Amino acid sequence: MTNPPRPLKILELGTQLGVGGITRHILALRSWLVENGHQVTLAGSPDVWVNRTTGIPYLDLPINRVAGGGGALPFRLLALASAAWRLRRWLKANPTDILHAHDSAPALVADLARRGLGIPLIVTYHGSEPERIAGFGKIARRCDLTVTPSHRSAEDLATIGGVPRNRLRVIGLGVNPPPPVTDAEVAALRARLLGDGDRVILTLVRLAHQKGVDILIDCVQRLKQTHPGWRFIVAGDGPDEDKLKALAAAKGVTDVLSFIGRT
Repeated sequence: MTNPPRPLKILELGTQLGVGGITRHILALRSWLVENGHQVTLAGSPDVWVNRTTGIPYLDLPINRVAGGGGALPFRLLALASAAWRLRRWLKANPTDILHAHDSAPALVADLARRGLGIPLIVTYHGSEPERIAGFGKIARRCDLTVTPSHRSAEDLATIGGVPRNRLRVIGLGVNPPPPVTDAEVAALRARLLGDGDRVILTLVRLAHQKGVDILIDCVQRLKQTHPGWRFIVAGDGPDEDKLKALAAAKGVTDVLSFIGRT
């Protein structure tokens, strides 16, 4: 009988731990690791989903100022030095088995901080603009392993980013099974969302500028005239929630468009 693997101490690093797909992935991965007996700490710049008040073991690092949000290059370099120094002090006081960075800025901070400590570093590439692949590759080549959920991304990282293929792994993103629900519960939810309409159009989205919910609202304003039975539901939260709700009210579509929050 083989012995079960020993529990690991893992540090998961993100840029800014706010509303979005990468933070959702980090949180889901953390939950799975903890359920399987591992100790996981998160690190990065705090935001609404992860901060000192959320009860998750957490290390505050100014990684958002290392990335594009840090302004001019000298300021970003100062933030890089600050974050790496703070992380190195933490690593010396908290023995860690694996560093797992999500994107290039966290990987750069982690690589500088781990010098001489012998801690393996994994970086996950979640995707980016094509012009960033070469730059990401320069940092990924310094890591022990690069993970991506896409075979095409892996090929781009190898051919454009120069990441050695033997240090590339494609690991698809897992999807939790749907919760058990009865036909009656489904019917009740549909009735609540549909109201007096005859069709439901659902958008599941982070409420941020990049997602174009303002364009959706413009479309709803037009479709309200031509398709009066359609009902639009926006599920999700984000920094633009109040602004988008106000826009929907100003466009006169709140009778057919509902925001139901994070789900």
